[in-house]
Amino acid sequence: MKPESKPESFDVGIVYRPLESSRASYPNDWYKRNWDRKIAKFSHWALVFRSSKRSKSLQVELVPREKRVTYRIKDFTGGQFQVHFFGIYSGDLSGIYKLAEEHSMNGDKYSKSENNCQHWVARLVDKLKPFRITSQTIYDDILCVMGKSKFLDVSVVSVVYNVPLSYRKAIGSVVKRRAQAVREVVREAKERVVQKVARRLYPIAFDLVLRRRARQGLGMAWRW
Repeated sequence: MKPESKPESFDVGIVYRPLESSRASYPNDWYKRNWDRKIAKFSHWALVFRSSKRSKSLQVELVPREKRVTYRIKDFTGGQFQVHFFGIYSGDLSGIYKLAEEHSMNGDKYSKSENNCQHWVARLVDKLKPFRITSQTIYDDILCVMGKSKFLDVSVVSVVYNVPLSYRKAIGSVVKRRAQAVREVVREAKERVVQKVARRLYPIAFDLVLRRRARQGLGMAWRW
């Protein structure tokens, strides 16, 4: 049963929990630290909605059942996992339930590389409207899974989508070439600005020099 609709604001955060395959690679307390994209990409993601009007927070996440994508909404108890808040959603509780219920991935075949908890969370975050970002870094890292990040992290995309190393290197070379092209454009723009300013200032400077030499009685007889 869905709760009644009462407009309010929710602090939206993400919790990432260690997977069995990655626990041995990090200290036992690594999930208590600040947001770390290198660690987060090997973790299970869940969203947390915290309301100032309620004593409890809500946890929304993907739960695979019989190799199909389903979801779960429950009270967030916290415990040893730190919530990394990254935005504020203005809406109501029933709207959160509706977004989870109507998620485009629900019912699809679950895949660890292409249809997992991170993709589910990213698509849900993308649907949160109206939404005010409070941590651009975490927000971009989440949407990076969908390829919508302003600052696309190639390493994150490579791991999430299981891109082969050869393709990963090709993607990196493309990014480097584009970055080089941007630097060239900026350099040329700076040169054009300098030349334009010089053309405008040169006659003024030349006139000032002539006036100064005239006052000194040197006239045009001067040497460069």
